Amino acid sequence: MSGYISGKTKRTVWTPKDRLDKKQATAGLPAWSHGNDNFTKLMLNCDSLADSSVGHTSHPYTPIAGYFDGNGDYLTASNSADFNVLSTDDFTFEAWVYFTQLGSAFYTLFATTTSTAAETGMFINVNTYTLQFLIANAGSWGFSSTGITLTSANLNQWCHIAYSRQSGTLRGFLNGKLMTSNANTSAISSSLGCSIGATTNNVYNFFGNMSDVRWSKGIARYTADFSVPIAPLREDSFTKLLLPMNEGLKPIAYDSLGKKSISTGTSTTVKNLNKLPVSDVAGFFQASGDYLSVDTNTSTMNLQTNTTWTIEFWVNPSNTGATQDIVTKRSSYGLTLYISSTGNLAAYSSIGGGWNGMWNGTSLGVLQFNSWNFVQISRNGTTYIANINGVQTYTITSPTLFYDVDTSPFVIAGGVTWGTFKGFVADFRFSTSVRSNIVPTSLFQNDASTQLLIHMDQVGVSFVDSSSNNKTILPVGNAKHLACQPGDTKAFVGDGTSSSIVSSQYSTDFDFNTNQFTVEGWVYYTTSPINGFIFGSSNWSTGWGFGLNPSNYLAFMLNGSWGLSSTITAPVGRWFHLAFTRDISNNIKLFLDGNIIASGANASSLTAGGTNFNIFQANTMYAPSGTTVAWTHVVNGTALYTDNFTPPTLPRVHKDSKVLIVAGEDARSFNDFSQSAKVVTRYGDTIQTNKIIGNSGASAIFDTSSPVSGRVFNLNSSSGYFVVPVSTDIQMGNIDFTVDFWAKRTSFPSVCWVMGQCDAAGNNTTCSFAFDFLNQYARAGFYIGGTNYAATDSTTTTDSNWHHYAIVRCGDLGILFKDGIKVASSTVTGALNTSSAQFRIGMLGEYGNSGFVGQMTQIRISKGIARWTNNFVPPKQNYLAN
Repeated sequence: MSGYISGKTKRTVWTPKDRLDKKQATAGLPAWSHGNDNFTKLMLNCDSLADSSVGHTSHPYTPIAGYFDGNGDYLTASNSADFNVLSTDDFTFEAWVYFTQLGSAFYTLFATTTSTAAETGMFINVNTYTLQFLIANAGSWGFSSTGITLTSANLNQWCHIAYSRQSGTLRGFLNGKLMTSNANTSAISSSLGCSIGATTNNVYNFFGNMSDVRWSKGIARYTADFSVPIAPLREDSFTKLLLPMNEGLKPIAYDSLGKKSISTGTSTTVKNLNKLPVSDVAGFFQASGDYLSVDTNTSTMNLQTNTTWTIEFWVNPSNTGATQDIVTKRSSYGLTLYISSTGNLAAYSSIGGGWNGMWNGTSLGVLQFNSWNFVQISRNGTTYIANINGVQTYTITSPTLFYDVDTSPFVIAGGVTWGTFKGFVADFRFSTSVRSNIVPTSLFQNDASTQLLIHMDQVGVSFVDSSSNNKTILPVGNAKHLACQPGDTKAFVGDGTSSSIVSSQYSTDFDFNTNQFTVEGWVYYTTSPINGFIFGSSNWSTGWGFGLNPSNYLAFMLNGSWGLSSTITAPVGRWFHLAFTRDISNNIKLFLDGNIIASGANASSLTAGGTNFNIFQANTMYAPSGTTVAWTHVVNGTALYTDNFTPPTLPRVHKDSKVLIVAGEDARSFNDFSQSAKVVTRYGDTIQTNKIIGNSGASAIFDTSSPVSGRVFNLNSSSGYFVVPVSTDIQMGNIDFTVDFWAKRTSFPSVCWVMGQCDAAGNNTTCSFAFDFLNQYARAGFYIGGTNYAATDSTTTTDSNWHHYAIVRCGDLGILFKDGIKVASSTVTGALNTSSAQFRIGMLGEYGNSGFVGQMTQIRISKGIARWTNNFVPPKQNYLAN
C-alpha cells in the first residue's frame, strides 16, 4: 500500500457556524439525500477520497487531523526567537501522533534544524522504532536523549508524545507515562523556524497523522506521569506555536442547498475573512464630509478632569495615502486621534493654543488598512496607554497630557484637524473607567461607567447613543449604516486565471427562459478593476452574469451582451453586495448594496447557453487577480428584491433557490493559534482530513454519466483499492447493517471482488461481509465461520452502465438489491466473523486477486440499521454529511 491520501475537495458537514437553517436549506430533499446519521460508519461521496461519516476515531476528542503521506508533505512555521531557548529555559513539546509507517528510517515529528544538523536546533523523530530528542551542534548531534521504544502496536493508533525540560532535566513521555529522563542544559538557537513532518530541508518525512502540535517556552508542562489531554489544547502566554490541524471538514467549495456538485480549479484558494466579530453592519464614511458629531456638554466626558477613562472602537480604514481624523474631542485645544498616510495611529494634544501637549504627531501604533482593528486609548491617573487588537502599543506617564472643556464635542470620522475619514467604524464607546484590553467578540454593553455608546449596527435607522445618557448623535454628510461584510467567515480568492475558478456544472436550473429570477453575491476588489467577469453562467456570446462593461461600470450580461449597465464603478477596498432581478412585470434591476443603480425592461428568453455557473470566469475573461467572492446565490422563478433593500449578510434561501455556493474550510490551510501566531506554510499535499483512508491506484475523476453528478472514484486496474482501518464500525456481528454504493464496471473477469475483509491467504474465516461478481453474477457475501451465506443475483451484469447496489442484513435475512430491486436473499443466522484483516474497497481485503476495475461513488456503510427491506428508488443525489 502506498500510504494514505485524501482528495483535496472536502464535503459538507453541518455545524452551527453555517448559520443556515438546515430544514430550510434542504427543503424538498428526500431523507436519504442527507446520507450521514448516527448509523453511518463510512461515507465516501463523489467529492473526495475522504470519509464523510461521523465515523470512527480513536483520537480522544477530534475526528479531524493533519495528514502527511511521507512524500514531501510537511509544514513550516516562520522563523522566530520563540523557538530558541537558553540553557536555563524550560520548554515543552507535545502532539497527538498517528503513525502509519515505521521502520529502519528517520521519521520527523518536529525540527528546527536540517537533516545535516547544520544549525543548533531540535530534531524530535523516530528512528527504527525509537523515539528520540536530538539537538544539533555544528554539524553533529551534540545531545541525544534516551530513546523511547515503540513497537508495531504503536502503528495505526493515536498516541500522545511529549518532551519537557525543567531546571536542566529533559523528560520524555508516551501516552502520559514518564519514559526517559536526561540531564540537559543545551542552548538552542536556529534561524530556520520550525518544521512539522520533515526536517527544515524536507528530509526524513513522516507518514501518518498529527493533531494539536504545541510548542511552549518558559514552562515544563509535564514533570511526572499525567493524564493525556481529552479536549483541544488552548493557548496561553507560554504557548508559542499551536497547530490544532482540525479546523474543518467542509469542502473548499460546496452548495449549501445540497443540489449541485461544485468543482474547483487547481489553485482555488479560500481566504479566512478578517471580519468585524461584533456585527455584520458598521458606520460607513466616504471621506466626503461624512462624520458623526456628539454634543457632550457634560463633565462626565471631560478628558482632563476625569482621571480614569477609555475610548475604544473598531475601525477599518480604506483610504491609504491620506491623513485622516478618526476621533477628535477639541475646541481650541484638546485631543485628536488620526490615521497617518502610512497607517500609523497617531495623536495630537494641546494644553493651550497650538499642539503643545505631550502628543505632537506621536505614533501610538500601526493600523492595518482594509482590515478590522480594535483600538483602545485609556487614562489611569497620569498614565496613558494605547492598545491595538488587544496588544499594548504605547504608554506614557504625564501629569497633564492635554486640556479639555465640557462643551467640546466628540467627532467621529470628521475632518476637524486633518481630512475626513474613509472606511468603517463600529461600536464606539467612551467610559469613565479603565477597560480590559481583551478584544471583544460581541457588542459593548451599557454599564455604570459608560458615558457614550454608539453601536452602529442597524441598517436603515439613525445613529443613537445606547448609553444611559442618551446623547444626540448628529450624522453629517452621507454618514450611514452599511452591511460591511458577508455573514460567512471564508471566501474564494481569484488569481486572474482559469486555475482558480469555482464552478457548478451546467443545469437547466440556470436557464431562466422568461421566468422571474435573482442572482446575488458578495464581492471585494483589492485594486480598481478593469473590465472583467465576476460570476454568472456565460460563454461571452450567450448567457448571463455580473461584470464590468468596457467603461468599467458595474453591469449585468443578458444573452451575451451588457444588457443592463450602470454608471457606477465598483467599490474598492471594501465588501459590497451585488444583486440582479427580473420581476413578474419583466422589470430588470441591478442593485449595489441594496440600492437600485440601473433598471429597465426585458422580457426575452434568457438561457445559460449550456455553460457552467462560474465564479471568476466567463470564456476567456477573468476577474482581476485578488478578487474575493463570498457566497453566490441563484434563484430561478422569483425576484427576491423589487425595490431598495438591506443587503442580506446571509442569503434568503427560497423554494426557488437553485444553487448557493459558499467557501468551506480549506483542508490545505493550517493556522497557528498561539498568541504570537506564526506564518504556517504547507508543502506537498498535506491536508486536514477525517478518517484515515488509504489507497493504492485509486483516484477521483469527473464523470458526467454518473447518476450522482460530480466526481467519482476511479480504480483503473485490478490491483487498485483504498483501505479503511479495522475498527468496531465495520465489525457487524449479528446486528442489522447496510452497505450501498453506485458502481460502473469496465472489465469483466470471471471473478471480480468489489469490497470486503480477508487475509492474504483468502481464508473464509477472516472474512465478514463482502461483495463480488462471480461469472458476472452479483453476490452479497455474509461469512460465519468458514461458510459464505451468499445472496446471489440470478441475472448476470455484463454492461458498463452505472448500477446501484445495496447489501442489507435484517435479522436472519441477508438481502441483495440491484437498482433498488430485491434480486436475491439468503438466510444468515448468527454473528458474522470478526476479522483483523484490512477492509478494502476495490478488492477482497488483503487477498490481492481479481480486483474491481471501473468507477464507484456514494459508498456508505451503515451499522445498526437495515435501510431497505423492500424495493426502493435508488438515491441520485449526493449524500450530505448532516
